[in-house]
Amino acid sequence: MPSDTEQTRLVKLKEVAKITAGLPARKKMEEDPQGNMRVIRPKDTAAWRRVNHDELIRIRFKGRKIESYFLKPGDILFFGRSGQSHSVVLESPVPENTAAAPSFMVLRIKDDKTLPHYLNWYLNSDRAQKYFMAEAGGSFQRVVTKSVLENLEVPLPEQNDQERIVRIWYLWLKEERLTRQRLKHREEMVQVGIDGILGGGMK
Repeated sequence: MPSDTEQTRLVKLKEVAKITAGLPARKKMEEDPQGNMRVIRPKDTAAWRRVNHDELIRIRFKGRKIESYFLKPGDILFFGRSGQSHSVVLESPVPENTAAAPSFMVLRIKDDKTLPHYLNWYLNSDRAQKYFMAEAGGSFQRVVTKSVLENLEVPLPEQNDQERIVRIWYLWLKEERLTRQRLKHREEMVQVGIDGILGGGMK
């Protein structure tokens, strides 16, 4: 938790991040192994999971100002369609000529006072998700528009407190992952025991 709540400002997302669209929508994104651009699609992302750049497809992009679509470390990709929303922050290194699919909005931090990982944490938080659901509707076809995203109110504490929040959250994710692994291992051991009982009873 922030050490001094009085130092936490409430800002609109558009005040701290520039929001742009992904690639222009096309009829179909044709994969081309020799293409001049890598593309991150929604299937390549999930909240709290790093993008695996080795799995990205390549396409042949023929539009103008191709460089304007290229992503860099610290950019945040936001997906808000089909009744779901999540974001992911891009870690270094980001391969050259990598862009976001049309279904994403790209957030780029405007200054060095806002940490990308903190903003990504808040976008995935329950509070932000409730806002998206209320503003964009709760149906399966819900779409979070640029206007809705821009006007999300973000509590912005001092940078050291942003770092603390991110660190605490990622420690929790690590603990949760280890707990799931232990439970999975325990389940397998229990199943072995049950199979042994059933096998012995059937002889």
